[in-house]
Amino acid sequence: MKNKLLIIIILLLECMVVTKAQISRGEWTYGPVISTTNNFYGNIAESLFFGNIPILSKDASYLWRNRWWIPYSYSRYTVLQKINTPCGNASVKWWDWRLANYSVGYHCGYMLKFFPLGFEIKVDYERKGMRAKLPQESEYITYSKQMIVPSVVLKIPLRNYVKKRLIPVLEIGGSYDFSFHSKGNYNDRKSINDGFTGILGIGCGNSENHVAVSVRYEHDFYNYFNQNFTENGKNYPYHGWKTKSGCLDFIFIVGF
Repeated sequence: MKNKLLIIIILLLECMVVTKAQISRGEWTYGPVISTTNNFYGNIAESLFFGNIPILSKDASYLWRNRWWIPYSYSRYTVLQKINTPCGNASVKWWDWRLANYSVGYHCGYMLKFFPLGFEIKVDYERKGMRAKLPQESEYITYSKQMIVPSVVLKIPLRNYVKKRLIPVLEIGGSYDFSFHSKGNYNDRKSINDGFTGILGIGCGNSENHVAVSVRYEHDFYNYFNQNFTENGKNYPYHGWKTKSGCLDFIFIVGF
């Protein structure tokens, strides 16, 4: 009995050592994230971040130890934005030089070393908008909304994480937009919808220095405008309006 107890204690200690070693090697990733949309600000920030701080330098070690507060920058670009109305298709502009489209949040993820699965959880405050001109109008109207956006992404390594250095990773997940403020034709929260956004991506990570790069496509599976919205119970200004929206994310991160 004593021998069995001793064996169990030794095995538990070994498990604790292995777990501590995994964490110290950086399977965990965490920290604040700032996303910019439809401009080059995020790319500039990433270039400065990775260009001036070599991964094997002393500064990189500092970044590694302080990931919990040093922000990363994601770049997002709209590739699909359509508004169909009963009067025809609206003209939509989405390039944003005023930094009106952005999100600020915190992410936490883990890449399991001995099981082919990982995850990333993120919660953002996001401001999202567009400029649109209806067929019967002569000027563009700015539509924007503010949201709280939780998201979950599963990461599936396509090679052996223990034996290989470069690991292709398939990413599948989704997020949900909880809107709490809107601006446009009607500055009424009820004039817009909440909804689900699907996420599909492919990435590549380095199991030695834990630098990861990925490209994700996000697609909104809901209408931006609420077709049942009415101010007086008689007029439904967004009846028949349908929207399509999708964007590409470019992500560089240390730690996975």
